[in-house]
Amino acid sequence: MKRHYTLLALALGVAAQALPADKPLTEEQRIVHTLNRLGFGPRPGDIERVQKLGLKTYIDQQLHPEALQDQAIEAKTATFSALALTPRALNRLEAEARQGGKQIKKKLQQKATQVGKELSKKEMREQLTEKQRTALKESVEAKEQVAQASQQTMDNKLVRAMESEKQLQEVLVDFWSNHFNIDVSKVRTAKIIDEQQVIRPHVLGKFSELLNASAHSAAMMLYLDNDQSTAAVATAGRGKAKKQAGGLNENYAREVMELHTLGVDGGYTQKDVTELARCLTGWGVRGGKYSAEFEYHDSRHDKKAKEVLGLRLPAGGDQSDGDAALTLLARHPSTMRFISTKLCRRFVSDNPPASLVDKCVATWKKTDGDIREILATITSSPEFFSTTAYKSKVKSPFEFVVSAARALGATYKVGEKTKGADQGFGKKTGVGSETRTAGQISLLGQPLFRYAFPTGYPEDSSKWVSSGALIGRINYALKLTAGKLDDLALPPISEEKPDVLALRLLGHPLSPATRATIQKQGATGTKAVALLLGSPEFQRR
Repeated sequence: MKRHYTLLALALGVAAQALPADKPLTEEQRIVHTLNRLGFGPRPGDIERVQKLGLKTYIDQQLHPEALQDQAIEAKTATFSALALTPRALNRLEAEARQGGKQIKKKLQQKATQVGKELSKKEMREQLTEKQRTALKESVEAKEQVAQASQQTMDNKLVRAMESEKQLQEVLVDFWSNHFNIDVSKVRTAKIIDEQQVIRPHVLGKFSELLNASAHSAAMMLYLDNDQSTAAVATAGRGKAKKQAGGLNENYAREVMELHTLGVDGGYTQKDVTELARCLTGWGVRGGKYSAEFEYHDSRHDKKAKEVLGLRLPAGGDQSDGDAALTLLARHPSTMRFISTKLCRRFVSDNPPASLVDKCVATWKKTDGDIREILATITSSPEFFSTTAYKSKVKSPFEFVVSAARALGATYKVGEKTKGADQGFGKKTGVGSETRTAGQISLLGQPLFRYAFPTGYPEDSSKWVSSGALIGRINYALKLTAGKLDDLALPPISEEKPDVLALRLLGHPLSPATRATIQKQGATGTKAVALLLGSPEFQRR
């Protein structure tokens, strides 16, 4: 069986069908292209709906999601109580979950050790006072709430990507969350605030506002260790015994320049990194490890004069040192080009046309980095609708899994629990059960919120291509069409012929190579649908 699907994956491949360069896209191809780039692919009836509405109107609606009605999604996500918690409430919950029970057990064991005894779990339970029993119960309940918060964060991302009418908004939440990447296993519940209050509200605003929000994210401070960065302060001591307390941590300063703004070739030096790190001393969190609340600590701030990229900041500064440096970075020419290129890579091509990047930079200058206007420039450009851009990008595992579910008209069952699924914010977060959607995305190589490095997952889609990945995608398609994912509800699978199915699932006819492969397998019904979802046409967007 494994050999059979290996050969099948290699036969299908992901080779793009090149369209004639001198032949423009048909109106239907333009619609399919838009639904794949500004969203996670068409659901049944979407192509016809956009044809009736008009493509220009549809794109304008996506650029202004605040005007779109999305009641079904709002009703589904209204039960996600953890996503509405304040940073301070999350802090209390996290502290109770991690420390409450441990402290009680430690006290009992210490008491027993004094008389030379090691308590068993049964003996420990018997010695609990009523107050301790209540505290232990509250700690268990807090752990359950943290697990629930983890699942709701995952559910929110998946259900909105699959079913929301505001498709461009969800694509951008995914894009910017990946750009300002944070590994949830290091920051735990603080990521909820980052996703809901930092990323989501700013995806179509000014880039400077998004950068500033990220810099004030407790999760970002924890992830890149800026909460540990302080000015060195002399402590009391005698002679050579005198030490320096605290110390500068350059992790966040380096990544904010290299990954978030200027780019690796953005024209900064190591001295600029050090000076920016000094500007950001004192930027940290309220409370300790896993805090979800940002706080500036003036006592930790370096008060000496600084100079970043030619910007001189006098001695005696405070949090405004960091604010001024971030404003400079947000409006720097290198940032304009680096972010414009990355947006064009996501929405147009792995090798973005220089002509389009130049247009985006020009729009940035005119609008002070208005993301909505930059995207309007991209989506109205001939480069966006070029034959070289059409079907040129391979879907990431997240895009593939979500687009396959959308193509079949599947709906996501929010709050659906599966025995064995890991739903906590620990080291295995996002792996989950193989019978859950998030678990399948993990198996395909893209666990949600869990990329360990600050670079985020690659925007160059060629990185997702391998024979092993293709086998995994076909296996997912077979599970999906067989109804073996516990958190998805599927309508009946059509028994139509492959050519008819292709028009409905892909939006265009099959290529001769894919048709021949499916015919060779003698596939009909569910198996034919699975093979179509594993075809090169569906792997690309």
